[in-house]
Amino acid sequence: MSEENEINMFPHIIEVLEIQKQQSISGITRELKKRGVSQHRLIVTGYLRAMRDLNYLTEFDLSPSKIYQIKNDRNSSDEVELLGDSLNNDNAEKKSIYKRIKKEMSFISDKSDRITVCTYILTKLFSRPCFDYELTACGCNANEVSKLQSNSSNSSASNKKQPVYKAKLDNETLSKYFNDLECIPEGSIPYEIDVSKTTAEILDIANDILISILKDKIDLTGLVLKKQHKDLFDF
Repeated sequence: MSEENEINMFPHIIEVLEIQKQQSISGITRELKKRGVSQHRLIVTGYLRAMRDLNYLTEFDLSPSKIYQIKNDRNSSDEVELLGDSLNNDNAEKKSIYKRIKKEMSFISDKSDRITVCTYILTKLFSRPCFDYELTACGCNANEVSKLQSNSSNSSASNKKQPVYKAKLDNETLSKYFNDLECIPEGSIPYEIDVSKTTAEILDIANDILISILKDKIDLTGLVLKKQHKDLFDF
């Protein structure tokens, strides 16, 4: 590989991740190719690991993929926005739902509860399984999300109580999801939720968040009192 190619790869990778925010190695390789930078996946992997070691990128596992994003302190914003709201992206309005859910769930300290609430909200909103990529975009801990796959394949009694599980989808259905849902990187793991194994408290939290999002998106002028009536029990 020439020195010139080594120098030129860096800004292209940064450009991809500034727009995509998070991407797998395969996804970054595809995006580079669209920009006329055609490199073997192994070469791209080498650059990504070098940029990780130089503290430009963060790397984390979403089995079976490794996901990369620009290091927070290298980004001009206070925080790297997962799945982003790029002004140049026509789907920014759709993608902002992840950021909104993340904000609404900020008070949930338990990592497992956060994943359960998030899975419920996403599957209800989209009428489909949600993906590990989406869970992390909503602020769920990446390592906790990756544990779901092993939990789903474990038949122990304790894991049978877990409400969130890996969805059983055939390859054709998965391919359709990856083709139709541009923001989901190929290889992401789909998850569903068994509501019967979910506590009423968790469902109430999830439904409150859904209602909050609905109120924010719909004009309720003339339908909601300007001054809410207070009951004796409110004091």
